[in-house]
This record gives sequence, C-alpha cells and structure tokens, in this order.
Amino acid sequence: MSQLWHPLVVHFPIALWITSALFDLLYLWRGEAFHARAAKVLIGLGLLGALVAVGTGYLDLGRFSPEELGPAFLGLHRTHQAFAVAATLTYAASFAVRLRRTPGRGVVALLALTGAALIGWAAWLGGELRMRM
Repeated sequence: MSQLWHPLVVHFPIALWITSALFDLLYLWRGEAFHARAAKVLIGLGLLGALVAVGTGYLDLGRFSPEELGPAFLGLHRTHQAFAVAATLTYAASFAVRLRRTPGRGVVALLALTGAALIGWAAWLGGELRMRM
C-alpha cells in the first residue's frame, strides 16, 4: 500500500484545538486576555490545518473503491466524518465569535468543551478506521 497522507497531517489541527481548549481553561480560571488571544490564534491555525486534513482525507479515501473498503468501514467513516465536521464547525463558530470581541466565559467554556469532545471522538474513530485498513 502506498503512503496515506491524512493520518500524517490530521494531528496538527487536533493538537492545536486541544491546546486552544487548555488556553481557554486558563482564561476561565485567570481571566487574562492573553489566554483568550492565544486560544483564538490556535483555533485559527487549527482551521487552516483542518483544510489540509479534510483535503488529504478525501484524497486518501478516493484511492479505494467502495468494494475494497466494505460497508462497515464506510459506515464508520461517515460517523468519523460527521464528528470531524461538527468539531470544525464548532471551532469555526468559536473563531468567528472571537473575531469581534473576547467572548464571555460561559461561551468560551461551552465552545471549548464541545469542540474538544467532538474532535476527541472524531480522532478516536479515525484511529479505529486506520487500524481496519
């Protein structure tokens, strides 16, 4: 089997977004604007990385026929994709809110925890997919 690119690049947006959640927690705890700004930068970089991850995911998936993968794999992939898209939309919303102002602590907490949970579950499903290939 030749090289798959998605498993190599997907770690960047995951790491950036999880780190942004840590900065959001620091912002909630300390209330310092620096932490909110750092989280915003990390979220933005993660969104750029997500574009690359999504693109390589489609390229890698397109290298296989549905018959090669089978219905169970494709079903799990659809679930993985749904969680990844939901996480990306959550982080895009978080970034959009932060463009205009520093959001309130409740909004930060909700978006940080939701995004981290979604991307964590998407990542776990992605690992399951990779082990089945």
